[in-house]
Amino acid sequence: MSTLTLASLTPSDMTTIILTINKNESSTTLLYDADMPHAVADYIDRGIILGAFSGDHLVGQCVLIHTRPFTYELVNIAVDEKCRTKGIGRALIERCVEESKTAGFHTLEVGTADIGTDEIYFYLKCGFNITWVDDGFFIRNCPEPVMDNGRQCRDMVRFAMHF
Repeated sequence: MSTLTLASLTPSDMTTIILTINKNESSTTLLYDADMPHAVADYIDRGIILGAFSGDHLVGQCVLIHTRPFTYELVNIAVDEKCRTKGIGRALIERCVEESKTAGFHTLEVGTADIGTDEIYFYLKCGFNITWVDDGFFIRNCPEPVMDNGRQCRDMVRFAMHF
């Protein structure tokens, strides 16, 4: 993999990347790998989108939104399956922390499915702490069952990092 570059993107940048650079590749769905289309549509225009590139190939992305005073939430993060365990997710989170601090914010939050043990461990390794569990989140908010490794997601584990 060539050198990793992180860049701020707009929703139209993401559309261009999806339609040109990554056509016919699995990474075209990075936004939707991490969230449901109706949720992405809700926040994409008000979020800060960061892309991770190896050469001209989008290998990871994330979206931050301002949720409460002095708080950003990382509402979407995904890394191309072929590029996982190479530090791309951690680099994106470190950039999110920088963006938060630059904006004068004190908290970065994120949530993941209760059955996503790899994701839970990843966030803990990155410095997040579990703050609470949103009981029944996926049941209440998703029109179709959300499955992960053959199991239905029910609750969302919520994390925060304070700085």
